[in-house]
Amino acid sequence: MHDFRQLSPVDFENLVRDLLQEEIKLRIESFGPGKDGGVDFRFARAGKTTIIQVKHYIDSPARALLRTAAKEDQKIDQLKPDRYIIATSVGLTPALKDRLIAAMPNAPLTREDVLGREDINNLLERHPKVLRQHFKLWLTHTETLDRIVHSGIYNRTDAELELIKSLVPRFVQNRSVAEAEAILEQRGALIISGKPGVGKTTLARVLTWLHLAQDWRVFVVDDLKEAMEVCTPGEKRLIFLDDFLGQISLTNEAIRNVDQRLPIFLNRVRSNKDIRFVLTTRSYLLTQAQLQSVRLASEKIVASELVLDVGAYTRGIRAQIVFNHIYFSDLSKEEKGSLLSDSFYLKMIDHRNFSPRLIDLLTTADYLTLQSAPIQDVVSGVLDNPAVLWETPYRSHLSEDSRTVMNALFFSGYYVSIDTLHQSFKRHSRIMGVSIPDSTTINRFRQALKPLEGSIISLANGFVHFSNPGVRDFLSNVIIEDHLLRSVVQAAGTFEELDNAWDFYRKHHQACRLQMGDEGLWADALERVKTAKNCSIIHVVRLGLEMSCSLNVKEAVLSLTEHALQTLESEGIDPSDEMVCRHALEKFQDLSGDEQEALPSSAILIKSAADMLSSGGDQLSLDEIKAVAQAIDVYGEEPQLAKSAASEALCGFLGELAERLSEVSSTSELDSFENDLTKALNRYGVAFESLAQRKVLEHREYLEEKEAEEEEEGYTSSGRPAKDADASDADVESLFAILLQEQLIG
Repeated sequence: MHDFRQLSPVDFENLVRDLLQEEIKLRIESFGPGKDGGVDFRFARAGKTTIIQVKHYIDSPARALLRTAAKEDQKIDQLKPDRYIIATSVGLTPALKDRLIAAMPNAPLTREDVLGREDINNLLERHPKVLRQHFKLWLTHTETLDRIVHSGIYNRTDAELELIKSLVPRFVQNRSVAEAEAILEQRGALIISGKPGVGKTTLARVLTWLHLAQDWRVFVVDDLKEAMEVCTPGEKRLIFLDDFLGQISLTNEAIRNVDQRLPIFLNRVRSNKDIRFVLTTRSYLLTQAQLQSVRLASEKIVASELVLDVGAYTRGIRAQIVFNHIYFSDLSKEEKGSLLSDSFYLKMIDHRNFSPRLIDLLTTADYLTLQSAPIQDVVSGVLDNPAVLWETPYRSHLSEDSRTVMNALFFSGYYVSIDTLHQSFKRHSRIMGVSIPDSTTINRFRQALKPLEGSIISLANGFVHFSNPGVRDFLSNVIIEDHLLRSVVQAAGTFEELDNAWDFYRKHHQACRLQMGDEGLWADALERVKTAKNCSIIHVVRLGLEMSCSLNVKEAVLSLTEHALQTLESEGIDPSDEMVCRHALEKFQDLSGDEQEALPSSAILIKSAADMLSSGGDQLSLDEIKAVAQAIDVYGEEPQLAKSAASEALCGFLGELAERLSEVSSTSELDSFENDLTKALNRYGVAFESLAQRKVLEHREYLEEKEAEEEEEGYTSSGRPAKDADASDADVESLFAILLQEQLIG
């Protein structure tokens, strides 16, 4: 008999739903977990409504269930269902069922509709298909584990059984399982690669245990030699090799071993449907091995690879991962309470450095006992700085060229074209004293890029970006510790590089000031960027003004800025640069009187801003029009110029009113839009013509009709969320309300 302790409350609710759907042969409408208003599921038949409530309690006394039932009864009086079903994982005697019915006088309850642990087990026997769908239930069942132990089909039973019991309950099923099974079905072999901590080994173990439960004989091996020894036909066998290229670094010996054996082994697996092979490795190790071995880079091996990407986890999946790890953890009640208080779990779920491995670590009692800080401080500290994931590969494994690529990408921007990164790599290498002949530079760049792909950087549609924001956090420390900023400034050849370097310098001024030495390097870099003409001139003006406010070498920077202002007169400002323009006006005002006098062409900045505003109303938003006008008024000290330019901009805005209204999708949003527009028109003396008012009225009528239709259609529900459905704050808080309730019950 199943006791259901390996299921989370959400898992148990889904199990009950699926069982009852099979039993009554009707689709059941589902509601989110947690604060559900007294309804987990409901269905209607012959015009009568049935409400289903599910309560999952493990090791809680019967009085806890009775107390909860009494609270639910208050809600039932308002819902007034025709039938009420309550299902619980608690074992119920006939007497206890009667006590539950008595505790809920407002519920139309019968003893047959009070389902306890024994009743749900009976339903599982009646509907074995449902049991197969909920692998977490049957995979950890005593009978399944005993069969594995005594059948001899698993060569490392003792070492893995405890892992099954502890890992499977915390596992959140996601699309990676289906994707992995599809590759195994098609290729016979699966190479699971990904960055450290993303869940490679967890997925491999789940696949292993799923095969075990289907009577495959499983072998966990240490190397390819051992794998070949157990790869014999005649029975269904799955072979699992974890970290087949090593755990941290790649040796020549490992490459030679894999190069010789893996292609042969994969051919054997592919030709035998009774043999399957699952391997895991860090993606940067696999890419470097493929870089050094043509055989490992073959299409046959690439086709067997599944790359796990933590970014593919939706917010809903992340929430379930955090929920399951807290729910099934060995943390004390107080520690769980700390993670739940003030919705702290939302910070864990949404953190830029989220990874299953970190969540697993941070919900382990043994780890937390080593810390001397409050649990929320520990969790925030680790998530903010997971440098342990990147320190070893960067310092010990990657080549100097690969590290140069990483540093170049750090300052080139978040999404950079391959060609831009290549040019930056060449400049950084030259400054570092590395001589690369033009004939070999592209090949060397590709060689440096390959080991980074997947775990450290991602390539898509010709653009490159870091796979995990944690890499940037790590590199930030490296740049300071290794005194790299000076060479970065010397290598800067694009505005983005120089601007990012300047931004880094400002953020870490105390640590970087002495490292920079000669501040003239900034002026030299600004001159290079201005001459290269790879950005609009207003960007150079803005950066020059910023530097003039902070550096001691003001004369050189101010001279460059003055020349840029003169260029601005003929080039003008594009409306897309309105924020840069406003920032430049603000920084000019921050200069001292003497510094402002060193910029005789400063009036060009104010006039160019006004010209951009007056001609850009058809491209700017209302907020942007108001912001630029305010900047000209306050920082440029030209109120009349600001008003006239804003008036012209609003006329241009009204000329595109139909297009602007098409972006407004609700009557409440239209209320705000119309109110803001009216205020702006009145402020700058622009008439709200009847034609424009008519357009607003017509759009309002359209939205009201649309909203009325949506209300008449009602709501559409489904038993399970759509694939990859995301979760709002309310959805997540509803889920975690279950844990909060258990804290109170416990």
